[in-house]
Amino acid sequence: SASASASASASASAVNVSPTAVSDYSTRASTIPLASGKERTNWSWHSSVYSSERSWMTTCIAAGLGLSYLYHARDSPSHGVHCDAQLKVKSMPGSLEESSIFVEPKSSAKFPKRLYECSLVSAGVRTMTPLKIQVYALGLYIDTIKMSRIDKIRQNAGKSGEELMSNDEFWAAITNPDLSTKRVIRMEVVRPVNGTHMQNGFDRALIPRVRKAAKDGMPGGKEALRTFNKCFLAKNQMPMGTIIEFTIQPGGTMQVVIDGTEYAVIENPALCWSVLDMFFGPKPVSWDTKASVANGFSEILASARQ
Repeated sequence: SASASASASASASAVNVSPTAVSDYSTRASTIPLASGKERTNWSWHSSVYSSERSWMTTCIAAGLGLSYLYHARDSPSHGVHCDAQLKVKSMPGSLEESSIFVEPKSSAKFPKRLYECSLVSAGVRTMTPLKIQVYALGLYIDTIKMSRIDKIRQNAGKSGEELMSNDEFWAAITNPDLSTKRVIRMEVVRPVNGTHMQNGFDRALIPRVRKAAKDGMPGGKEALRTFNKCFLAKNQMPMGTIIEFTIQPGGTMQVVIDGTEYAVIENPALCWSVLDMFFGPKPVSWDTKASVANGFSEILASARQ
């Protein structure tokens, strides 16, 4: 009928199909003769063609209507807000996760800015001389609220990182195992090592220090160091990205966690002081890391002063 042809032409235009093609299609379908015998076979063939073409046309028209709906829905108040909100979330330049991470520039190791209720002071990378091969990145965390109440630390507000680097009294307070705030040393392995290699590296730095601690009235460091080293031997293989954490509580207790697994809790002030002194004492194993942490302390103390 005329109305059916008009409807078909309108639908065709929605999917870019020529109205002439639709008219030819309707004419061919309406002029197929009814016959018997041999001509009935032709009718069956024509009928299947008609059915196939009609199915194709229906699919095209439905697709066109769907696209038209989506196009108009994009600008409608009820749908546009929802779609735009999803796009904004996905394309937001600085996600919450990214904003809560500090990337150590030399090693590209990532450190959360908050860890176990402590704030990241700063981080650096430990290298082996003379080739300067990067071994691990290291960051120091501290409870900044409690730290700001400690006189020997608070009195250094306003000093630059360079001034703090040469302030032995300041670092003596930071490395004191009896300091009334928790400290966390977080390490990320940037060059694969095994437990024996890690043990040997710590032994070179810590054996002289636990001996000094014993002379200064902090006994038991040698035995505590054995327990400390067993953690690395038990872990053995430490590929790139392995996370090692030393959480030091006031009074001299250290928890050793590797990749989220607790390996030991060691109650020994001598070992706690030795590990802290290894990184932040007068002769640190990484001057660059200590300098970075000094700058971090300078900024934190300046903020607390305001």
